[in-house]
Formats: sequence, structure tokens, C-alpha cells
Amino acid sequence: MGTRITLTEAPRSLPQLLERVRLRGERFVIVEDDQPVAELLPAAGGEVLRGRDLPQVLASLPHLDVEDAERFAAELAAARKASGPAPMPPWAY
Repeated sequence: MGTRITLTEAPRSLPQLLERVRLRGERFVIVEDDQPVAELLPAAGGEVLRGRDLPQVLASLPHLDVEDAERFAAELAAARKASGPAPMPPWAY
């Protein structure tokens, strides 16, 4: 849902609210006479990934079985071999 904030208070603290939405992914419900009027939330594609969300994100990823992992390792080795040695960085000269 989100933190409730009055229609009167929202314009007064809009810069701070937007900062909290942008940096923390917080959501706010703007209310008038205790009735929801609007929501302030992160834009689509602008969702914030917090550290506490990481276990859930990792658990949602597909798991490789042994055959998939071996196939991936072989494809990676072939790509490395095909690309040749990595160029020397400029600071190494």
C-alpha cells in the first residue's frame, strides 16, 4: 500500500518524498478526508532493489542443472579461445 500523507502535506514535502521514492523505493498514498486520492511510487523500470530483497531475487532465478552448467562452461571456454588473448591494459606498458 504505502505511507499515508495528507493532500495538504504532500506539496510541502514533495522534494523529500520524491527523494525517498527514488532512493528507497518507498510508496506514498495521498489522502484527503482520509480517502485515497493518488499514489506516489517509483516509475516503471525504476524499481529499487534493496539488499534485503536479494535472497528472494536469487531464489526466483532459474537453477542450472549439472548438464546446463557443463554446457555453459564449454561454451564459455570456446568463446574465450575464439577471442584470443586479452589485450594488455595501457598501464602495463
